[in-house]
Amino acid sequence: MSPLEGLGRRSLFKMAGVAGVAVAGSSILTTQTAAAATISSPVEVGSRYTSGFRTSDRPTHAGSDYAPKVAGTTGRPIYAIADGQVVRAQWNALAYHSGIAVIVYHSALGRYSYYGHLASYKVSVGQNVRAGQHIAVMGTTGNSTGIHLHLGIFGGSLSSPSFVDPHAWLKARGVTPGVTAPVSSSLKWPYADLPILGYHTTDSHNAWVKLMYDIGYRNSSLSVNLQSWLKAKGYYTGYIDGQFGSMSVKALQSLLRDRGFYGGYIDGVRGEMTIKAEIRFLNDQRQYY
Repeated sequence: MSPLEGLGRRSLFKMAGVAGVAVAGSSILTTQTAAAATISSPVEVGSRYTSGFRTSDRPTHAGSDYAPKVAGTTGRPIYAIADGQVVRAQWNALAYHSGIAVIVYHSALGRYSYYGHLASYKVSVGQNVRAGQHIAVMGTTGNSTGIHLHLGIFGGSLSSPSFVDPHAWLKARGVTPGVTAPVSSSLKWPYADLPILGYHTTDSHNAWVKLMYDIGYRNSSLSVNLQSWLKAKGYYTGYIDGQFGSMSVKALQSLLRDRGFYGGYIDGVRGEMTIKAEIRFLNDQRQYY
């Protein structure tokens, strides 16, 4: 699907292209201080742990790999494992590592985290990030055979890194990537998924408002914007009157069905199945931000 629900408009997100180093202080705090830091999973629940650290068949693999729940799925978010500062965000950000990557320095931990083979990133060099912040999109750039995150954790320096096993390091701090949810409860759509509920919440309503606004529909009435959008896509043939009745709902159901999000009847009833399909659609749109 093309950016922002396939309307062919420009993507809101422009990948930062700034390279450079802005390394924070290098002092290593005590184990007690480091343990107190908030640690997040770098990937969503359901992500698969596909390759370990320096295994017998990959003795030089200085990280852990995590793939999306369904192989080949695009647009999956990557989260910072802890508070820190972005020190690199570029192609080939670290020696002997290929593809697009982000490196964050965590002063409270005295370590760096490396996020590799990205499709794109949402941060810039020098930016401070929080644990669980959505910083990048999972990809397969560089020396990669499929969509996944290569996570590295290292001490030392950018020019002389000393890697540790990321999966074991995170597990020792109570985080199992793919099992533990990212620390992202304070983040709103499009920076975090909406829960798949059978009813609309303030957050899901606001997500519709933002999506419509961002693709150019800026009436004060969300219903008018949805009708205008559905009409432009060829699904709604009625008046743009802001009355989101059966005819409007049937148009929405038809669009969601054609996009693969709705499998029910086109009956004009905006019930639980339709609303869940709407939320799945909205979550899918996150990849374009």
